[in-house]
Amino acid sequence: VENRRVDCQLLLAYRFRTLVGWSILSKENTDFTFSHSPNGFNSIDGRMFQVFVDPAYRKQGIASELFKKAQQLVGDETLCVCPWDERSKGFYNKFSNVKTKWL
Repeated sequence: VENRRVDCQLLLAYRFRTLVGWSILSKENTDFTFSHSPNGFNSIDGRMFQVFVDPAYRKQGIASELFKKAQQLVGDETLCVCPWDERSKGFYNKFSNVKTKWL
């Protein structure tokens, strides 16, 4: 960030002034190996979305709200998501109306 602009947005979720979750919307290219994308992420594919919710606050719709906000911000752009287990795959599959690409 000190040397160049970083093309990324942070979405933060609070409950009673406590940070309980976050998500990142990124256009930063990476060669990090993902399970469905061994060559990494290229921003021409869309915007990378990552989410985390504190385990004590899961199953309360927080991640869903962060995902919906991300969708609103990117409009028609594809959200590139990183499911890492069956539970997270199920989470992303709930949003069948959203254009996604699995990384």
